[in-house]
Amino acid sequence: MDKSRCASKKDDDDDDDVVDDINWSDDETDDTKKISFPELEKAILTVLEKFEAVFPKLNWSSPKDARWMICDNRLRCTNLADIFSLLKSSDFITHDLHEPFKFCRVNDENVSDDKEIQYVLVLKKWYALQPSKEFRCFVKNNQIIAISQRDSDNFYDYILQTSNVIADNLKTFFEKNIKGKFLSINFVVDIYRQDDVNEPEFRFVGSQHGVKPNSFTQYSMPKDIADITRERDIDKLIDVIAMAKRFFENASHVVQYAAYRPTYSQALIEKIMNYLSLKYKGDYDIAIDIGCGSGQSTKLLSPYFQQVYGYDVSKNQIKQANEKNTNSNVKYRSENIISHDNNSLCLVTVAQAAHWFNLQQFYSEAHRTLKLMGVLAVYGYGFVELHGPQNKRLNEIVTNFYRKVRPFFPDDRIHIDNKYSSIILPYVERERDESVKINCTWDIQRLLGYICTWSGYQNYVKLHPNNDIINDLRSELFSTLNTTNESEKIELSFDTFILMGRKTSNDLY
Repeated sequence: MDKSRCASKKDDDDDDDVVDDINWSDDETDDTKKISFPELEKAILTVLEKFEAVFPKLNWSSPKDARWMICDNRLRCTNLADIFSLLKSSDFITHDLHEPFKFCRVNDENVSDDKEIQYVLVLKKWYALQPSKEFRCFVKNNQIIAISQRDSDNFYDYILQTSNVIADNLKTFFEKNIKGKFLSINFVVDIYRQDDVNEPEFRFVGSQHGVKPNSFTQYSMPKDIADITRERDIDKLIDVIAMAKRFFENASHVVQYAAYRPTYSQALIEKIMNYLSLKYKGDYDIAIDIGCGSGQSTKLLSPYFQQVYGYDVSKNQIKQANEKNTNSNVKYRSENIISHDNNSLCLVTVAQAAHWFNLQQFYSEAHRTLKLMGVLAVYGYGFVELHGPQNKRLNEIVTNFYRKVRPFFPDDRIHIDNKYSSIILPYVERERDESVKINCTWDIQRLLGYICTWSGYQNYVKLHPNNDIINDLRSELFSTLNTTNESEKIELSFDTFILMGRKTSNDLY
């Protein structure tokens, strides 16, 4: 398996050992014997090439208990590492491999528990299935004796209303396609019931729970005030920068965020400015930074523009930014509207925040305010990479910690893990750049402080206040570096990714 995708399991209590998108150095000599299954890998790659994405499954179970190992939290596998990560991390798969018949009663005395099992890896073409349409059928003597919905954790009203029709459909399908085709006459089979494409789809609000609140009522903003403030509808006023999901409102968290987060290099801003100057020949008068936080990225624009504005909905973040502001041409505002005229801005930037936005409305407002040949730049940084003599073990420790708290991040975190690969700027002229790194020399205390700013860790601590995992992490770092001093220096870096798009006409897209 590719070394850049896997880490060896060092400790018995490690929960997670598969790491995505971390490029470890090969400075150390690794004498570990590498196990390879070229024929299996070739067969899997052939299937992946045919289907592009697949579901994996062994004889009995799929590794659905480990789906969190895949960045989008589904069983959608697009490469070898995805498949092996799921199989290796799943308790269901471990059960199938080591004790598949535990708790099973064998009636046939000729059947032995220790009979050799021929294991099969099944790769089915990936489809985005709807859980409400999956049903489990229990068969005895080649007759369906019971049916249950597969997703037993949710209520689906349509099943209640059409249960007889669904049961008839499943029995008809079974009689036509499944009955008599298995060696056994007693088994369990899962059936996915597709929609009848010949019937029109009719959607409506089926209960009070489906009613969407009126925006004017919900946000308690009088319509005349909204109209005076902006000649646009209330939803764009409120939702254009949909950052209510941000986790940086807490004052102490804001201080940590400002103190411990990495700082973008001037080289990254130069990339953006070079792209802007290729075709923009006007005055460099105004630039804005949306989702500016405490201003780490906003202040880097100061040397290039007459006026720079940083916007964030968090009042605590803006307070922190203003307290540390030393640039007379930089102003910070706690607003969730872009209060600038049409065609008035040279540059709109977003650093590590675009994944929180309602992108369509944000794109519309950015396009409205940009001048012709102005630029929209969206950028961020990836996962931390540690360097030095013990880099392999250090990276393993930090990424294992990340795996533990990953389920506690908001769903939008996937965009950072994917380096914004699924975010497409709304311009024909656009460019992606990943050439700039953020290189840092931090001590252990700074590294731990940075990790404590992760929203996933913050949420984990709220739910597990008695589980001191940050001290466990500190102990592992100390042990690996053979120190008890938090001032011990560590070399590390972050990959960056920049998306740049140019407004070449007044028409969006």
